[in-house]
Amino acid sequence: MGYFTGLTTAQVAALTTADIGALTTADFQSLDTVQTPVLSTADIAYLTTTQVAALPSADIGVLTTAQIVALESEDFGVLNTDQVAALTTAQIPALATEDVTALSAAQFAALAAAAVGVLTTAQVTVLSTADVAALTTAQTAALTATQAPAISGTQMPAVTVPNVPAISTSAFAALTTAAIAALTTAQTVALTTGQVAALTTAQAPALSTANVVVLTTAEIAGFSTSQIPALTTLQVSVLTTAQIVALTTAQIPALTSVQIPVLRTDQVAALTTSQVAVLTSTQMGALTTAELLVLSTSQAAALSAGQIAGIAALPLTYPVADTVPYGPNHAVHIAPTNAAQIAIVSGDEWDSGPIASNGFNGILAALTSTEVVTITIKRYLDRECTILVDSTAENTVVNTPKSVAVNTKKPARYFVVTVANASGTTTIISRFGIGLMAL
Repeated sequence: MGYFTGLTTAQVAALTTADIGALTTADFQSLDTVQTPVLSTADIAYLTTTQVAALPSADIGVLTTAQIVALESEDFGVLNTDQVAALTTAQIPALATEDVTALSAAQFAALAAAAVGVLTTAQVTVLSTADVAALTTAQTAALTATQAPAISGTQMPAVTVPNVPAISTSAFAALTTAAIAALTTAQTVALTTGQVAALTTAQAPALSTANVVVLTTAEIAGFSTSQIPALTTLQVSVLTTAQIVALTTAQIPALTSVQIPVLRTDQVAALTTSQVAVLTSTQMGALTTAELLVLSTSQAAALSAGQIAGIAALPLTYPVADTVPYGPNHAVHIAPTNAAQIAIVSGDEWDSGPIASNGFNGILAALTSTEVVTITIKRYLDRECTILVDSTAENTVVNTPKSVAVNTKKPARYFVVTVANASGTTTIISRFGIGLMAL
C-alpha cells in the first residue's frame, strides 16, 4: 500500500513540501480523487515531473484550476495520453500558453473533443502545425466560431483533408481571410456545400484562383447573391465553363458591371439562354465587343428589348486586327431579328457562303415590312468610319427587297449598315468592327 492509503483529507492538507519531496512514485499512485484536491498549490508546484507522471489519470481530472495553474509546463510535457484525456473543460482554460506548447501532438490528440472546444483564443494561437494536424475529426468539429479567428494562415493548411468537412459552418464563417487564403486545393475540394455557402463577403474574395476552379458546380450554385458580387475579377475570370453554366438565374443578375467585362469569351458562349435572358441592361452595357461577338443566335434571341437597349451604351471598339482588308472570318454582322432581338453571325462575305443563307441577308429577309422602314449602307476606308469610299457609296432600300448585295470587291474596309424600324435605329458596323444597337 502507498503512503496516502488511509490518510484523511486533513492529514493530506497538512503535508509540507518536504513531506511531498520524500514521497515515491508508488506513494503518489495511492493518491485518490478525494485526497488530490486538498493538496496545497505549494505542494503541487513542488512535485517533480516523475511524481506528476505517476499520478493516476482520475486524480488529474479532479485537480482544481488553482492546482492546474501551479503545475509547471514541464509537468504537462510528461503526462501520458490517458492523463491528458482526463483533463476537463473546467481545467483546460487554466493552462498557460506555455503549458499548451509543452504538449506534444500525440498528447494534444488525446484531449477530449469537449476540451478542445474550450481552448482559449490565446491557446489556439500557439498551437503548432503538428498539433493542428493531430486533431481528430471530433476535435475539429468541436472548434467554435469564437476560436476560429485565432487560427492563422500558417495553421490552416495543417488541417487534414478528412477533417476539413468537420469544421462547423459557424466556425468556417469565422475564419480570417488569411486562413481562407491559405486553404490548399485538396482542402478546398473537401469543403462541403454548406461551408462554401457560409463564406462571408470578406472571405469569398480571399479564395485563391486555384481553389475557385475546384469548387463543384453545386457549390457554385450555392453561392448567395451577396457572395457573387464579392468575387474578385480574377476569380470570375478563371471560372470554368461548367461553373458558369451552374450559376442560377438568381445569381446571374448579381454579377457586377466590373465582373462582366472580365468574362472570357468561352464563358460567355457557355451561358444558357435562360442565363442570358436574365442579364440586366447594366450588365449588357458592360459586355465587351469580344463578348458580344461570341453570342450565338439562340443566345441573342433570348435578349429582350430592354437588354438590347443596354448595349447602346457601348463605345465602338475593334477587336479584330484591320491589317488584312479581306479574308476569312473578318466580317462581323450584328442585326435585329425583330424589334426585340439581335443575331450575331460572322463569315467572309455578305453575299456568299454561310452569310448569304444564314447571315446578314438571311436576317434581313426574316424581318417583316413593319420592322424595317429603311436599310442604309455606307462604305468607309477607316475604322472610325469618317472617310467614305466615294460620294456614291450609299444605297437605300425601302421595305423590299430586304436583301442588300454589297460589292466586297471595292476597297472598303468598313461597312456601316443602318436598319431603321418602328422601334428605333440599329447601327451595324461590319468587317473588322462591331455595331451599336438601339432598338
